[in-house]
Amino acid sequence: MQEKLQRFWIYLIAASSFLFFSDSEKGISAVDVIIAVFYNGVLFTWLFWQLAVKRKKLIDNYADLSIFLFFIFVIFNLIISLLNDVDFLDWLREFTLLSMILYYFPIREYFTEKKHILTLLILFLLSTLCIVFMQYYGYYKVTMKGLEYAWQLIHSIRVNMALFAILISYATIFLLYQKKLLNKILLISIVILSSGALISTFARTFWVAALILLFVVFLYVPISQKLKMTRYSLILIVVTFLMITLIFKGNAEIVFSAISQRFTSSTKGTKDISVRARLDEYKVIYQKIQQYPLGGSGMGKEFSFHEPILKYEKRTDFIHNGYLFFSYRLGIPVLLIFLYSFIYFIIKAENYTRLLKDDFYKLLALGSLCSLVLLLISDFSTTQFLQRDGVFIIAVSYAFIGIISRKEKEN
Repeated sequence: MQEKLQRFWIYLIAASSFLFFSDSEKGISAVDVIIAVFYNGVLFTWLFWQLAVKRKKLIDNYADLSIFLFFIFVIFNLIISLLNDVDFLDWLREFTLLSMILYYFPIREYFTEKKHILTLLILFLLSTLCIVFMQYYGYYKVTMKGLEYAWQLIHSIRVNMALFAILISYATIFLLYQKKLLNKILLISIVILSSGALISTFARTFWVAALILLFVVFLYVPISQKLKMTRYSLILIVVTFLMITLIFKGNAEIVFSAISQRFTSSTKGTKDISVRARLDEYKVIYQKIQQYPLGGSGMGKEFSFHEPILKYEKRTDFIHNGYLFFSYRLGIPVLLIFLYSFIYFIIKAENYTRLLKDDFYKLLALGSLCSLVLLLISDFSTTQFLQRDGVFIIAVSYAFIGIISRKEKEN
């Protein structure tokens, strides 16, 4: 009975996660308060009960130990933040978001059966589909509604790109092994919808990352599935082309041109002004890291740099690189502790993808591998490690690999 209640708690988190993903307000929003009270409050109560009261062993390996060590250092980082004049609420906002990774432990503990994992996947799927439709509606409001100029079509809302890429990966993986026609149609529809949502963000990093993930899937599936994947890819390309042509009509050529330019501009190197902006940002961050390489400058700490696109001195707390972000905020040693568990789970996921015989857990391992590889790639140009979708992806991926590891030990 107790385990059923614990699973219901996680189901509730999964079912309501679209509210968590959809919030984009700056500062302390209503959703931030809900997260702190419900998401984090219940999570920390559970952890305290398991560790202090029940004396339960939650650490299975050195990766688990590194996760706990990482968060111990993050808590002590509060002292550094306060010494560097960071507002306590700014530190708390980042801490509560980052601590969502700790959902890895309860998910691993209570989702040991396929039926429970499948239910969890379906709930996350429904929440993510809500975000997909919100993306379409947001894009419609920004571009299509009250459209005056063709160039407005390429101005987009860039949030939850990682979710869209992961949804494409998981739907593709399960599609390749489906036998029922209805399930195939549903999964193809999900791939098309999530692909459209990702395209509408005009985020080239995630376009490239999504293609890399599909290549990863292609590498690990058998030859028969490779042939299926090739057919489905052709269908997706044709349907996407027709959808853009039908929806944008006379402006379709502008959209195709914008997509092409977003891809080709990444090959221009420092000639691309957005790349120059990143390099200017990184130059300042390198200097800041050199000042405090061991303890960092504190979570929530802002910095300023010259913005070459708009040509002004920009002050921000966002860094377009997750690795530099953690080095600047927490220090290089804490980054290495974080990366230890991250790389550990990537290696485990890759091993299970190759070696497992059970199709369900093999696909789960492949999906987790794609999820972590996405973050590994995208964090070179953004900070997915501390984005709302990023922390959830880490927690769920770690949990799935942890579940498989325990099952392998039992066998």
